[in-house]
Amino acid sequence: MSQHKPLSYSRNARTPEAYTALGLALAVWFALGIIQAHWVLLALAVIPPSLAAWDIMKNDAAHLELTDSHLNYGIGTDLDRVPLNRIEVIRLNRRLDFSWRVTMRLTDGTKLRIPPPCVPPMPAFEAALEARNVRIDRILFAFAG
Repeated sequence: MSQHKPLSYSRNARTPEAYTALGLALAVWFALGIIQAHWVLLALAVIPPSLAAWDIMKNDAAHLELTDSHLNYGIGTDLDRVPLNRIEVIRLNRRLDFSWRVTMRLTDGTKLRIPPPCVPPMPAFEAALEARNVRIDRILFAFAG
């Protein structure tokens, strides 16, 4: 019987931000085409919309689940499972763009970074980690790392 309710978080790649990035990249691409920009600039303008379009078409789901014994996370079919007793500390870095970077340092010295799409809303994630006695190292506004 588990002591705590599992924390479960998931999201799809089809977000408003992905559609906005695709729209802006396509607008830049068409603007460069209208002014007949050099072909290198046009080629560089093709990369962002193609990546955003691929993410939208593929629509991989990012997920994270925190139970009393394991932290499971992944994007699409790429899954990772880390036992909580192997986690020495979880470092939470707040970036200047207000996003979060979550890095786990394991007892054997290795570091694992949780992909940003897998990171749940921070208050719920911190509360769930503290309830399971996982040590947290919180860094506000880190420039790198």
